[in-house]
Amino acid sequence: MTYVGNIPVSYAIFTFHMPFFVFLTSMVMKDQPWQEIARSRAHTFLVPYLTYLILVGSPYALKTFHKSPHEGMEFVKNLVLGGNYLAGVVGPFWYLTAAYIALVIYMMFKNGLGAERSWKFFGAFVVVFAIAQGISSLPVAGPLPLGLLSVPAVLLFIWIGRVMPWTSQARLLTILSLLVILAAAAVDQMTAHQNFALDLKQGQLGLPVFGIMLAIAGSQLVFVLARGIARVDVLLTGFATIGRLTLPILFLHQAVHFALNAAGLQNQFAVTLLAVAVPVAFALVAQRVVPWACPYLGVPRLKAAAVSVS
Repeated sequence: MTYVGNIPVSYAIFTFHMPFFVFLTSMVMKDQPWQEIARSRAHTFLVPYLTYLILVGSPYALKTFHKSPHEGMEFVKNLVLGGNYLAGVVGPFWYLTAAYIALVIYMMFKNGLGAERSWKFFGAFVVVFAIAQGISSLPVAGPLPLGLLSVPAVLLFIWIGRVMPWTSQARLLTILSLLVILAAAAVDQMTAHQNFALDLKQGQLGLPVFGIMLAIAGSQLVFVLARGIARVDVLLTGFATIGRLTLPILFLHQAVHFALNAAGLQNQFAVTLLAVAVPVAFALVAQRVVPWACPYLGVPRLKAAAVSVS
């Protein structure tokens, strides 16, 4: 999965994949008092976060303790602190706490400043951009607990996701996205492979301003692809299932990936497929076998079949 022909796929994905998830998060946000979003997202984000931190982190903590008590204590300390202290099998977990904090702060802005395209809102996010860019420009930043290092950048991408005309100006946005990607390819050739990679976990926005443009461009092309997939019923059903089970995939894919590599499977295409398929299978089994556990696992409960009375 690293290369398709001469195209560095994994490198290209890292220019937009985390902003893409932030954009998706912003699209399903509902305008509500910040206290309400704090309560609701605590149930949907933080409860599964703590559950998987124990389920996935505990075996590795015990394994590390067995190897070295000092390293074991360090691993447990990192689990407690979260954010970009997390690495390895629990590395992707940082997003849930950073997104939770950013969503609550964003809704505070929304409650206090009103319309997201107003000058007041724009001015507030110029400040947010300056903070995020300042963090990104630091040679070494963090680590900070609970994903705090990432919050300004996540907050910025939530606003972009909310104000960007993804559907109303889809054709124009797609053309502009292709132009941005062509410009990036030209810069890449002229600068002997300029690093465009964007790392939200570390608060890194890539090349100033251009990194954000590239994140928007890559995300828009995925949205265009998704609209095409939506026209094919079989593909739509499969991707809709994956979409509903995003949290188990996020929490478990890295552990599956590491376990398969440790077992000797080195085919990265197969590893990537299984890293998605195994969490999906786990979630589908949980829905049927332990439905009471679904809220703790970030798995939607199966809807009860309608019963007709003749």
